[in-house]
Amino acid sequence: MWTILLSILFFVSWLVAIPIAIAIWIKKSHEKKLETYTYETEAIISDFVKKDKYYFPVFEYDYWGRHIQKQSNIGLSSQTYHVGDSMKIKVNPENPEQYVIQDDKLVKFGYSVNLGIAGFIWFSLMLPFIIIVLFELLDELEAILLNRG
Repeated sequence: MWTILLSILFFVSWLVAIPIAIAIWIKKSHEKKLETYTYETEAIISDFVKKDKYYFPVFEYDYWGRHIQKQSNIGLSSQTYHVGDSMKIKVNPENPEQYVIQDDKLVKFGYSVNLGIAGFIWFSLMLPFIIIVLFELLDELEAILLNRG
């Protein structure tokens, strides 16, 4: 019985590790871009391109006198941002069409969602596991006490 319970625990651990790893990757990737993209400027959302059910914001910004208009690679299911919104970005000097939003709500959201998924998986799968283990321990304790009496 304990082998099965430990196998379940191992399996649940891997299920929880996946969204945690994604959350860490999202955060570290964003932090690395913030460190390596050195040119700071303001970007304005000038438009949205709708593909299927997603909205892709179009950013406009200036880089050393060059005006750049760039559609985001990240589509949103709702318009989290609006036309005319401005935000601070950092531009990659080696490729000025690459940028990172400095205080990106979506990065924080993606990080939080993945941690929430990990917590939900852990709680929903581990609670029954903990209950089963407690009942097994109570059964063993009862057997020990009955053998003494």
